[in-house]
Amino acid sequence: MEGLEEQAVQAFKNFWIKWGSRNEAEGQDILTMVDNQFIGFGTNAHELWKNKTDLQYQRIREVDQIADPYDYEINWVESLVMADHLALVCGEICLYVRVRLKMVVLEKIRNTIIFEKNLDNQLKIKHWHCSVPDHAIEGEVLPGTFAPKKYDNVSVFFCDFVGFTYLVAHVKPEVLIAELNEIYQKFDEIIEEEEMEKIQVYGDGYLAVCGLQNNTQQHALHCIAAGKKILNYLNERNKTNELKWNAQIGVHSGSLVAGVVGDKKYSYNIFGDTVTTATRLETSSEPNKINISEPTYNMVKHAYSCRYRGKVEAKGKGLIDMFYVDL
Repeated sequence: MEGLEEQAVQAFKNFWIKWGSRNEAEGQDILTMVDNQFIGFGTNAHELWKNKTDLQYQRIREVDQIADPYDYEINWVESLVMADHLALVCGEICLYVRVRLKMVVLEKIRNTIIFEKNLDNQLKIKHWHCSVPDHAIEGEVLPGTFAPKKYDNVSVFFCDFVGFTYLVAHVKPEVLIAELNEIYQKFDEIIEEEEMEKIQVYGDGYLAVCGLQNNTQQHALHCIAAGKKILNYLNERNKTNELKWNAQIGVHSGSLVAGVVGDKKYSYNIFGDTVTTATRLETSSEPNKINISEPTYNMVKHAYSCRYRGKVEAKGKGLIDMFYVDL
């Protein structure tokens, strides 16, 4: 007979099979798996639940947005018996969702579920937490449990699209979102290739950092490599795509503080003058160029040819020595 640990792992898998289904009967089965004293919360887009009713509403909203069933694969799963009747299961899964004719791979989702065995020997879900894992806080099961940390030597990467306000006003919403979805998926691939950490996307701004995850001393080089790949990708895409996208990039190296903020929608973010300066470098850049500061230049000049721009006025920062990376 299976022990509680094995039963909990199987219940975890069964839960995700039913959650990914769009079958109404299996949707009801999910609620039978959930205890009336259920509590949980999510930190992904559109996810926030505190009780069983919220959880039911969350699934209804998801079904409305994603009509087809989705598949998943478990990257890892661990279980721990907490008491004779309680078991905790942690896992990381990758979701595959079909949107129209395209199969989309969502970000890896980290889960923590606590199961309780009732008097009928059934496992009920007492707690479910969902979050997008952050490499910079690897090993953190519940976001916010690690204290904020200062990093003395990292590089911040900021990318912005040229003429985005015009596009928003003149392009159909569904076309604009489809384009951004495709482009940002490619950006994410490039950022991962270069061992960087994506922090957030807001509108047309894409913020990333290198040096948090593995303390690499090559963080500035990785940022420049990512910038070149992104500009090359957009250039090639523009050759065949009706809608043209041009970006400008800023990179600055220095120190910053990183940590989780928020009490409902948790967000891992970075703070400090280094971040502000990187955004100013982006604003002071030109289309299809990578604009870097002197600290970053000193880290990459042995590997990349750069052109000194002189001291350029930056909002709130005064005059900054800036360099364009030769592409």
